Amino acid sequence: MKSPLFALASAGLCLALGMAAAIGQDRPTKIIDGLTGPEKSVGFAVKTLAEIDLGKEFPTVAEAAPLRFRARHVTLEPGGIVVIHSHKERPATTYIVSGTAIEYRSDMDGPIVRQAGDATMDVKGISQWWENTSDETVIMFVSDVVSTGKPADH
Repeated sequence: MKSPLFALASAGLCLALGMAAAIGQDRPTKIIDGLTGPEKSVGFAVKTLAEIDLGKEFPTVAEAAPLRFRARHVTLEPGGIVVIHSHKERPATTYIVSGTAIEYRSDMDGPIVRQAGDATMDVKGISQWWENTSDETVIMFVSDVVSTGKPADH
C-alpha cells in the first residue's frame, strides 16, 4: 500500500506534467509573476459589447481620464488557449456562461476548473492564462477597466 505522501507527490508530478502537456512542447512560453504560460492565444475570440469612457463619466477625477470600463463576449474553442497575461493595471471579472475551462493563476498552487456559473475576480498582482481541454466551446463575459492606450484585445 502506498503512503498518502506518495499519492500527494504523484498528484503533484501529474499536475506538473499535465501543465507542460497543456502548454505544449512546441509553444513558446514566458513567465509573469512566477507563472509560466503560453505566449500566444489560439482559438480565442473577443467581441466588445459596450464601453464607457470613465474620463467623461468622472470629469473632475483626473485619474479617470485615461480609463475605460468595458464589457466583452469571449469565446474559447476546444483546444483553445488564452495567452498568459497580467492584471497589474487591469482589474476584471469573468463570468463563465457555458462550457468548462482550466484557469492557471499566479495566486494558486494549481489549475482551477471553471464551469458555467463560475465567476473570477482578477485584481492587481494576478497573472493568468486559460485553456479549453473539452470538446465544447467556452463562452465567457468579461468586464474590466483598462487604459485607453491598451489594444482592444488586451
